[in-house]
Amino acid sequence: MTRTSLVTGGTGDLGFAIAQRLRQDGHRLVLHARDTVKARASVERLSRQPGGDIVVVVADIDTTMGRAQLAEGVAKAGVQVDVLVNCAGGGGAHESWWDTSDEKWEACFRLNVMGTVGLCKTFVPAMKIRGWGRVINISSVAGSKPLAIGPEYAAAKAAVRSLTVSLALECADSGVTVNSVSPGLCMTKKVEGFLEPHVKASNQPDQSLDQFAVRNIFPTLVGQLARPEDIGAVVSLLASEHGARITAQDLVVDGGYLSVTPR
Repeated sequence: MTRTSLVTGGTGDLGFAIAQRLRQDGHRLVLHARDTVKARASVERLSRQPGGDIVVVVADIDTTMGRAQLAEGVAKAGVQVDVLVNCAGGGGAHESWWDTSDEKWEACFRLNVMGTVGLCKTFVPAMKIRGWGRVINISSVAGSKPLAIGPEYAAAKAAVRSLTVSLALECADSGVTVNSVSPGLCMTKKVEGFLEPHVKASNQPDQSLDQFAVRNIFPTLVGQLARPEDIGAVVSLLASEHGARITAQDLVVDGGYLSVTPR
C-alpha cells in the first residue's frame, strides 16, 4: 500500500532530505513550501530519482488561513495524509533576552508551535478513523539545552516536544504514533556558509568544518555534526511499519552533544 506523506518546509535542507528519503521509501509526497520558485526547484531535484508522485502546496502555516489553504490544496489533489512531518520551523532571532521583542516571540510560536498544532488538528482525526498514521514533529536540542540567546526558539521547540507527548497520549490504541526528532546543529548549506569564513580566519585553516564546529561551537562525542540525511533516516524509521511500537518519544540526533560534559 502506498502511503502519502506531507512534509512541511520541504524546500529547506532538512525538509528536502526528509522528503527525498520518504520518496525513496516509496511514499507519495505532498511537499509544502512558502515559495513557489523554491518549490519548483525542489520538485525538479526530487524528480531526478525514481519515486512516487509529488504534489506541491504553497501556503503559510503560521496563520489559520494559511493552514486552511494547505488543507484545501491536499483535498484538491485527492490524497489522504498518512504521514505528517511538521518540519517547517525556525524563525529564532538569535538575540538576547532583552533584544528579543514580544513580536519575535509571538512570530516564533505561531510558526513552530501553532503551525504544528494546527496541522495535527487538521490531519490526525482522519488518521485515527482509518486506524493508521504517523506524526513526526521536528524539534531541536535547543528545547532541552537552551542558550542565553534565542530564548523564544528554545521555548518553542520545548513546547513542540511537550505537545508531541500529549498528542501521543490522545492517540493511544488508535494505530497512530506521534514522535518528535530533535536534531543538533546540522551541516546544512547555511551552516557550511557560516563555518567556512571562520575556519579560514582561524589559526588552523586546514581543519575541516566538522573539526572547527565541534571544537569551537557545538561539541559532540563523535567529532562531527549531523547531516540532513541522518534526520531523513530517523524519520524514515518512524514513518515505517517498524515505527509502530515507537510513540511519545523524542529521538535526538546530535552526535552526543547533550551528553558532553563541559571542560
